Amino acid sequence: MKTKVFFLSVFLMCLLTINLLAQKERMEYKKHRAEMGCVFLDDLTDAQKEKIQAIKIEKHQKNSEMRADLKIKKAELNKMRLSSETPESEINSKVDEIAGIRAEIQKERLACERTILNELTPEQQAKYRMHKGSKRGMHGHKGFKDTYRPMKNKKMRMHPNCPYGGR
Repeated sequence: MKTKVFFLSVFLMCLLTINLLAQKERMEYKKHRAEMGCVFLDDLTDAQKEKIQAIKIEKHQKNSEMRADLKIKKAELNKMRLSSETPESEINSKVDEIAGIRAEIQKERLACERTILNELTPEQQAKYRMHKGSKRGMHGHKGFKDTYRPMKNKKMRMHPNCPYGGR
C-alpha cells in the first residue's frame, strides 16, 4: 500500500513538473510573438497609428458580431446533428451558412489588411508585408504554435516547428 501511494505521488509530481514546463514554454512563445508584433510599428507617424488603430477597432467590432453569429450557427448545427429527425438537407444548409460566415470573416480580415496597407508608405508596406509573412512562415500551421522553442545553438539549422527544438 505504501509503495502504491509513493508511486502515485511521484507520478503526480512528474505531471505537475511537466505542466509547469509547458507553461514556461508557452510564456516564452507569447513573449516572442509580442516582440515580433512591435517591430513593424516603430516608424509610423502618430496620424498613421491613429488611423490604423481606428481600422483595427472597426474590424474587431464587425468580427465580434460575425463570430457571435458563427457561434450561434454552430450550436444550431450541433443541435440538428444530435436530433435524428432533422433532414440532411437542413444540416447541409446550416453547414453552408457557417461556411459563408467564415468566408465573410476572412474577407473582412483581408479588407482590413488592404486598408492598413493603403495608409502606409511603400517602405512601410514592405516592412508590413515582411512582418505578416514572418508570422505565418516561421510558425507554419496554426497547430504547431505551441511547439515553438527558441534555438540556443545557432549552428543547428533545425526547423522552428520541430517539437524537439534542435535537441
